[in-house]
Amino acid sequence: RYLESVNNVIEAADTYLIDQWGTTIAASNWRKKRSFIGRNFAFRPYFKQAISGESSQYYALGSTSGQRGYYYSYPIIYAGGVLGIVVVKMDLSKIEDNWQQPDSVFVASDPHNIVFMSSRQDWLFKSLQPLSDADKKQVWTSRQYLDTPITTLGFVGNLNAPNSELKQGSPYNKGTLVVSSLPLPELKLTIRVLSPKQSIVWVTMGYIVVLTLAFTVLFLIGQLIYHRQQRHLQLERIQQEANQKLEFQVMARTAELQAEIAQRTETEQTLRLTQDEWIQAAKLAVLGQMSASISHELNNPLAAIRSFAEN
Repeated sequence: RYLESVNNVIEAADTYLIDQWGTTIAASNWRKKRSFIGRNFAFRPYFKQAISGESSQYYALGSTSGQRGYYYSYPIIYAGGVLGIVVVKMDLSKIEDNWQQPDSVFVASDPHNIVFMSSRQDWLFKSLQPLSDADKKQVWTSRQYLDTPITTLGFVGNLNAPNSELKQGSPYNKGTLVVSSLPLPELKLTIRVLSPKQSIVWVTMGYIVVLTLAFTVLFLIGQLIYHRQQRHLQLERIQQEANQKLEFQVMARTAELQAEIAQRTETEQTLRLTQDEWIQAAKLAVLGQMSASISHELNNPLAAIRSFAEN
């Protein structure tokens, strides 16, 4: 429930906790039918990097939800070791909602030029240009897009040159498009705006939109990092409070045990003194009986002699 509350505050898609073996042990979506709890994500790069002690960023198609997401992972370090990781998955649909323009197409593609975000949903998981066999194998091995078949949009031209022209080689669009691009190496994404050549203000608008998108993405990342730091500090406070509580419980139990030991010692001493008194009393009683017996034995002859003398 705590992760569910945190997830609502940071407006993330999902927030979950993974142990050191890659299995999810707590998740904000624990109420849902397709919860992450019990799922193993050890194959994901964001887990492999975070479990080694480094924070990670990764985008992929969710293996459980089937939804796209941008993943942030952070290691949970205690006593010099990594106990597990915290993962936050961000929904990308809100970003795409701000990309809708009637005359332009906006895309964010990976290093293989596979479209991961776009203002046109029919472009998703398609490569801007045909992939080589090596790229296809690498994409398939990474399982980044699971079993989604990667087809191509068939653009012909330079994707990265400033204001370069692209010819459409497939039926997704017609005519010549002018592309403006902005790489985001920290996110391993490249944002592109593709506009019809006939557009009068395509150059200016392209750069403005790309910069706006870049600043929007960076702002969202900054907000997420801030919330993640706050959550990390809160987890540290909870852990510190738990340690203090445990120490207090140990101290209290130790004091109780010491009091019990002192009480038992005092009781043993009292019993020992009482036992000694009983033994001494028994000895005195025996001595009294012996004294009475001796007196009786000695007094009988004396009484007989006295009686004989009187007679």
